[in-house]
Amino acid sequence: PADDVGLLELHAPQIARDARSGQFVMALVPGGEQAAVALGIYAVDGERIALLFFVCGKRTAKLAALRPGDRLSCLAPLGNGFDLSGGCRDVAIVAGGVGIASVLLPALELLRGGARVRLYYGARTANRLVEAERFVAAGCDVRVATDDGSAGHRGYVTDLLAADEEPAQMLLACGPTPMLRAVASLATERDVRAQ
Repeated sequence: PADDVGLLELHAPQIARDARSGQFVMALVPGGEQAAVALGIYAVDGERIALLFFVCGKRTAKLAALRPGDRLSCLAPLGNGFDLSGGCRDVAIVAGGVGIASVLLPALELLRGGARVRLYYGARTANRLVEAERFVAAGCDVRVATDDGSAGHRGYVTDLLAADEEPAQMLLACGPTPMLRAVASLATERDVRAQ
């Protein structure tokens, strides 16, 4: 990932066993700070989990500075996660910024089940579109938008979703609140199930 993006891999057998798509971890940053950081569970591989995050302050900088063998206190898995039991064959996933960290697991699960997965991924600039190639390699149809037009559509990622004339059967979304409101509005307008 880019310099200001952290990717932590943790040996966490219980979390790996119990985690569902879309759940998150509360990580207590080393060094005595009492405030925890909420991080989406990005990937699960055997007894390991991966956490993807932007380094944007003291706490995330301390997380990014962790080295192999360091310990991290985590409370997880938390949240309801995504309910993928509906058997949808065509799913659109909308991710804004670091929201990408919570949507790899559901994308992979849906693809393994034979679903078509379209990822609508938005960020401020092209260098903030982290890990997009991983979704392409997995088999997702990836469509990007950047605020500054440095990659893909210039404007909001929800513009791309709204312009798609072939609505998906279900929408999954993770990102900033204004983006989530726009996705909810489109879901209501198109009578599509959304999470």
